[in-house]
Amino acid sequence: MQAIITFFTSRGVIFGLLALVLGVLGFKYISKLNPAPPNTIDFSAGSKGGAYDKFAQAYASYLAKEGVTLNIIQSGGTLANLDKLLVTKKAQAGFIQSGLASPEQIQQLNGLAAVTFEPVWVFTRTRPISNLAELAKLNLALPQEGSGARASLAQLFTHSGLSINPKWQSHDLDKAIELLDTGKIDAVFTVASIASPLVQKLLLGKHHLMNFAHAQAVARQLPAYSLVTLPRGAVNAGLDIPAQNIQLIAPQAILAANSELHPALAYLLLDAAQKVHSGTGLLHEPNQFPNAKVAEFTPADEALRYFKEGKPFLERFLPYWLANLIARLLFVLIPLFAILFPIIKLEPELEAFICKLRLQPHYKTLHHIESGFVTATGTPSAELVQKTLSQLSALEQQAVATKVPTDHLKDRYALLQNIAVVHARVQSYAHKA
Repeated sequence: MQAIITFFTSRGVIFGLLALVLGVLGFKYISKLNPAPPNTIDFSAGSKGGAYDKFAQAYASYLAKEGVTLNIIQSGGTLANLDKLLVTKKAQAGFIQSGLASPEQIQQLNGLAAVTFEPVWVFTRTRPISNLAELAKLNLALPQEGSGARASLAQLFTHSGLSINPKWQSHDLDKAIELLDTGKIDAVFTVASIASPLVQKLLLGKHHLMNFAHAQAVARQLPAYSLVTLPRGAVNAGLDIPAQNIQLIAPQAILAANSELHPALAYLLLDAAQKVHSGTGLLHEPNQFPNAKVAEFTPADEALRYFKEGKPFLERFLPYWLANLIARLLFVLIPLFAILFPIIKLEPELEAFICKLRLQPHYKTLHHIESGFVTATGTPSAELVQKTLSQLSALEQQAVATKVPTDHLKDRYALLQNIAVVHARVQSYAHKA
């Protein structure tokens, strides 16, 4: 029994059991409140070969180096992406064109970063125009129903007091360019990054790009749009395309996420965005993108920290998976240390308690031996004296063998002195006998 008490009162066992209990509780705590990030992100981009798709492919290449797979989901654009992020929940992140989300949708999404401008492009066949009122008089190819370009057209026409002609036909941009080339329509309207291959095709073609005279007014009245300038010769300086500075209005492409995106993956996406979108562009200043000015959306906490402080500290020096593992361990170890520190500070009291647990049984045994001897009737027999002395000798050996903390050796010596006192009293009876 004494060996069992000694084992379970050793400091190593006590602290080991304490660490085990706290470790199990910590594991459950971290698993619930800070689960490990998945190694896959479902990402809603755009149509195959479009700018959104190209950006997503670049993100995927970067994330693959960090051991994370970006599952790119092709879509019809912003409205379809909103549906996948908020209704069907088939994606955790994606690109959203500013100005098209409803107030309810805005509340449910976090803006990670504004990544580029997506200008409104209007190309006409026979002559240049400078405003939407002129566009309304032409035979325009409507963007596809459900696309961000279609929603932007309706938004701009409504703002300008214009109506969409019911005779206009919907076409995807490929088909619209073909109809424009063959003279079957007068104008094409789209919203896309200048990096879009179809926009590049239109810019290098023979058609006229609208120099929007009301761009500054619209940008001030509709916060989702910015005034941008396509400089003369920016597309092709040798061919002088465009032949003058062109004023455009441009929503922003927003990298957005729903609540299901793990914070660690949010930082990883932001880092991918930094790699893909930083630098100079035809329509923006050097290093203007990406940024945390996410139009009508609320910036995610991760975005605010990232653009203020950069990557998380550990990820600056370690691979993503290792940095995340250490961060999750610290998530448990810091509060664990906060619990253990005051316990460690109480070590003197703990040692005293351990000493008491180990020596108390000996005192009880001593009391039992003494009581049995003293309460014996009459003069104790030589046999009882000898038996009691043997018991005291055995108890003394047990006391000597009992391990106690160094600072409490005096307590063991006190026990031995008490045993010696009783031993002397019994011994005196032995002489009488």
